Amino acid sequence: GAGDVLHLTWLDDGEDESALKYIRLDFSGRPLIDPVTVSLPGEPVELARLVLSQKGMVEIFWSGRSGIFHTTLDEAGENVRPSTLLIPGGGSPSVQDDRQGKLHLTWLEAETSRNQSVHYAVFDPEQGVLNRPAEMTFVFLRTGQSLDGLTMALDDEYGYIFWSVTDRRDNVSRTEYVTFPLEDASNAVRSELRLGGVDFIRDPYFLDGQRSKAFVAVSGTVSELGPGTQIALAIFRQGQFIGHQVITASRDASLKPAVLADATAELHLAWIDTVEFNRYRVLYASTTDQAKQASNVLTLWDVADVVVGSAMSLTLVVLFVPLILAWSLVPLLVVLVNYLLTGDEKLASARSWVVFAVAIVLLIVGLMTRPPGYSETWSRFGLPILLVVV
Repeated sequence: GAGDVLHLTWLDDGEDESALKYIRLDFSGRPLIDPVTVSLPGEPVELARLVLSQKGMVEIFWSGRSGIFHTTLDEAGENVRPSTLLIPGGGSPSVQDDRQGKLHLTWLEAETSRNQSVHYAVFDPEQGVLNRPAEMTFVFLRTGQSLDGLTMALDDEYGYIFWSVTDRRDNVSRTEYVTFPLEDASNAVRSELRLGGVDFIRDPYFLDGQRSKAFVAVSGTVSELGPGTQIALAIFRQGQFIGHQVITASRDASLKPAVLADATAELHLAWIDTVEFNRYRVLYASTTDQAKQASNVLTLWDVADVVVGSAMSLTLVVLFVPLILAWSLVPLLVVLVNYLLTGDEKLASARSWVVFAVAIVLLIVGLMTRPPGYSETWSRFGLPILLVVV
């Protein structure tokens, strides 16, 4: 927020149910107010979204058992509008603020156990009024599928609503979205997010606010970078997808991207990398010159990684050269003797084909048997020890 103030919401697990809490912190993490309880008793909190109004009010939308609630707090954490049920039966809210101070809200409603409808409306924070909701699309879920990450983004003229569908039975995922003119939400177009070279796209996360372009960060796999999950940034303008960039090149799973923009329009992206079970690393990337200089410095680790990797590849080739020669020695001698006796350089006669076939058979037999000089002790102990030393 303004003045280097951090606004934080979290779920405080109690003995009977969890409660949604809010606090303001300074830039060093010191509390500026006492924690405030936002949620209501008897309403277990599913998800909460926070946005700051142009007048500095804290607008919190949270979903519970009964639907989506709205709360307004002032700078001191006092309730200007206590938690009130705004959308009965709604869930998974996502909110964005535009330049005029209006809040654009999207949410889900369960039509049946497998059919979810996506809704959109504009909220006036000064009046506390939600305009007439529009039903944007339906999402049908098969057995084993779940809908995650409902997210909204804005550019100058269009709104974007993203979600991902994960199929845990087939271990695949996809991300879909609708685009619509902000002046006419009924004219919505539904598409699947396709990023060249990126598969299994999920976990969409929006960039706060309204800008000339809309940015959405996602997770996905990139075949060129191996099986690890990577982070990509998709860019939209005037309702159209205009490009993307793969940000990470992780050997592990990069997940939960979060992207922000500062006052100079520089982008800041954070995510987590899995290290092992229940252990993660928090990583950061930015378009600022300072971040680029710090990230692009060539370190001793970078040099050692390349040198050791090249040395290991060369060592493996050198170690296998004697085995290859041993396996192919007899077939090569057969071909050489045939050449010395007949002078045939090409497979132009039946005899040459027969010699060639015999050489291939001898090579296959050699590969299926122990090569000359094979040592059980060397195979089980010598070669592994040598590789470890290298």
